[in-house]
Amino acid sequence: MKNKRILIVDDNVFIRGVMQNILQSCNYEVYSCDRGKHALDKLRQEFFDILITDLHMPEMDGLELIRRVKIISPEIKAILVTGFPIAESRRKANEEKLSGFLLKPINWNELKALLATL
Repeated sequence: MKNKRILIVDDNVFIRGVMQNILQSCNYEVYSCDRGKHALDKLRQEFFDILITDLHMPEMDGLELIRRVKIISPEIKAILVTGFPIAESRRKANEEKLSGFLLKPINWNELKALLATL
């Protein structure tokens, strides 16, 4: 079985780096971008199984990114991450039928368990 390919999109370089290191140590093939536009460019060039994106980013938020990604790659599993645990964010995530919704600070065991189910 091949390793799942994950694309992380977060404008916070520290969070992006930590997540990438943790997921690589779990044998995922992981790439990262700091903006939605860069993620869309990457997805037009390569296939990814899973997208993990922050909600609040400059230029394009995570929900808009997911909507655009689903046009390019309808089968991708999308996980939304946010540091703002407001009901509106969770409601919007549910409307988009995401594969997961996690709050920051990220519980790494929860993320790993979620990824194992996808």
